[in-house]
Amino acid sequence: MHQTPEQKFIDKDPGMAMVTGCSSPAVRVLFVTLLLLALGSVQAAPRIKCWKNNEGIRECGYQVPPEYAQDEIEILNERGVTIEIQPRTPTAEERRQQEELERLRRAQAERDEILLRSFTTERDLMIARDNQLAALQGQIDVTRSNIHSEEQRLERLVRQAADYERGGKPVPEKLLADIKAARAQISAYESFIAEREKNMAALTEKFKRDLARYRELTGQRPRKPAAKPEAKPAAAR
Repeated sequence: MHQTPEQKFIDKDPGMAMVTGCSSPAVRVLFVTLLLLALGSVQAAPRIKCWKNNEGIRECGYQVPPEYAQDEIEILNERGVTIEIQPRTPTAEERRQQEELERLRRAQAERDEILLRSFTTERDLMIARDNQLAALQGQIDVTRSNIHSEEQRLERLVRQAADYERGGKPVPEKLLADIKAARAQISAYESFIAEREKNMAALTEKFKRDLARYRELTGQRPRKPAAKPEAKPAAAR
């Protein structure tokens, strides 16, 4: 008796006999699909995995030793062809470094955004620099004037103390305290000036970096200094 292809497949696989009496084609198709998937998973050969040992020598096998499970793993098919590479799992220190780099990247992006929002042109940035430097220089100039006044006052106080000593009299305690206070005030003024000069140097360097970064972000080139006019030769007499 002639058998159809479907009947031959059923005869070879007794499990198909379970659906021979079913009148629904959808059920039979579903059963066949599940059966084929199950057979395919059973027949699939285990993949070969390769790694490097502590001496850097390449080793391969079906199971990766636990001590190398976090390293880069190369997966081969049955023909020995690489089909996948599992990247090495980063260490805790590498993750910390990566997080720090990401934090720095975000901080730089925020500074760039503020820089571009604050200055429309390169000239605006340079004007802001000059204004801030001028403000600091103004504080320094006022403080130097105060130092000059305080030094003159100190000279008067010292002369008064000398007069007492020449007259054979003890120098009053208040006068001595005023002299000490004047010297302390001069020292404080000098420290203030030194601090402001440091601020000016730091501000100048900051604006130098900001200007370079602004040019980088906007694609502008540094301006070339204007050429000086050539001196004309003196006319012969």
